[in-house]
Formats: sequence, structure tokens, C-alpha cells
Amino acid sequence: MKTYSWEEAQKIIANKQNAEKIFFVIFSRQNDKDSIIMSSTYEYIEQKFTSQTDVKFMNIDIDEAKIYKDINNIYKIFDIPTFLIIVNNQIKKRGSKFYPHEIITDFIEENI
Repeated sequence: MKTYSWEEAQKIIANKQNAEKIFFVIFSRQNDKDSIIMSSTYEYIEQKFTSQTDVKFMNIDIDEAKIYKDINNIYKIFDIPTFLIIVNNQIKKRGSKFYPHEIITDFIEENI
């Protein structure tokens, strides 16, 4: 999964040409045990959606983003890892820590 800078990811998500895209955005931390455990689940889900051009996966380093535990930030990232499903620049679903791939897949499919 490609890692984006937070600044770059925000520009892509906010771009009006991408309004119909589904963004699966993961906030993780290098060498974090929980992030490492969930990375294989995220990669598995990304593989399931490779033929879906309207679903885009993004990994963000939470330390680079500087929004971890920032109560004033709209994304409210308080746990690592956290994923967001964003459509038309709006958060549709969020999850933190451990989720089975079936549930995450259902979350994405609800927005296709």
C-alpha cells in the first residue's frame, strides 16, 4: 500500500474530480505492534478491490501528519491504527485498532 504525506493525501481527497472516489485512509505508525498486525489485513482488502478504480487506498504516517490526539482536528485520530472511509470529502466510517477484513470490506462496499 502506498504511503502518502498527509498534505498530499488531503489535496487528493479534497480534489473535486475525486468526489465520487472512495478513499480508504489508514493512519499508522512505523514499528507500532498494532499497525504491523493490521497491515496484512489492509493489504488483503486492497487486493480485493484492485479492479475497482473508484476505491483508493492511502497509508498515512501518523507522526508525519501531526494530528494524533489533536481534539480540534476533524479526523479525530485517537488510536493507532485508525482507518477512515471518506467519500466526497466526508467521513462515512471509521475504525480503530483491530477489525476483521470482512467487516472492513462491507464498510467499503456500502459506499460503492
